[in-house]
Amino acid sequence: MSFSKCRYHFFLLICLLSFSRIAIAQYYNFDCLSLTEERKIENITGIFASSKSTLLIAAAGELFEYKGNTIESLIAEEEIPFASFQEIQFKENGSFNFLSNQKLYEHQLDGQIIEIPITQEILSYQIQGNNYFIGTENGLYHYNPELNLLDAPFSLERLRGAKINDVLALENGWLMVAASEGLWKWIPDKAELILISGTDLYTFEELYADSNGQIWAINQEGSIFSYHLESDEFKEKNFGNYTFNAIAEDQYGQIWFSSENRGIVRFDPENESWTTIIQENGLPLNSLLRCISDKWQSIW
Repeated sequence: MSFSKCRYHFFLLICLLSFSRIAIAQYYNFDCLSLTEERKIENITGIFASSKSTLLIAAAGELFEYKGNTIESLIAEEEIPFASFQEIQFKENGSFNFLSNQKLYEHQLDGQIIEIPITQEILSYQIQGNNYFIGTENGLYHYNPELNLLDAPFSLERLRGAKINDVLALENGWLMVAASEGLWKWIPDKAELILISGTDLYTFEELYADSNGQIWAINQEGSIFSYHLESDEFKEKNFGNYTFNAIAEDQYGQIWFSSENRGIVRFDPENESWTTIIQENGLPLNSLLRCISDKWQSIW
């Protein structure tokens, strides 16, 4: 059994369910696939889109690459004992970084894995050019790999002591920072760090920038918020008892939100409409772990 991409007006959605199951959807038509039909993979903990439009699957301390008709082990369990693959980010040359047990690693093109020599326990990171921005329990740091230098720019001093849960680089060179005490905007060329008004009472954990210049955020309780860069407007989207955990944008500019307890919610910015997709619509389960978009902006 293999996955196939949906073309024309079909959206592809692969959602983590439980153990070794992944669900694939074309609009509201879902089929529950078992990866054990290709190769025995148990206890799936994460899915990631690679720069080659393949699917990376983290399971039981190992990282697999699913290419549509084959599954190959990319990082074996013995290479990094007790690995917990998180925050995979690809570089332009095809190599990628990932977090495991609060340490940062690089998987090089020849398959070699090196640990980035940072002594801080890392919660989040963002690659921007040749630089890394490192989120820790005690603020946001800048790391220069060429000099092997970790420092905290003076303009980030206000984040000292804050827990940095996510860091997002924008096309204009700015950084959005999800912290234990609000949502922040850092403008490096002006050495400005700005707390977004109305956010200081929230702890944010997940950030996403869509193609319309809007920043989406999920807080510790799983609620959705939006922040528009141009208008400087911050809003909470009230969905009651939904617990959201991930955000992705498809090729038509629609925003998808996966939840731990209420399936999928899709936002269409063109007419500002929201659509809920749950088991009654054919979703195998309402409890999802992630939703992601690949380099072609298909939704997985």
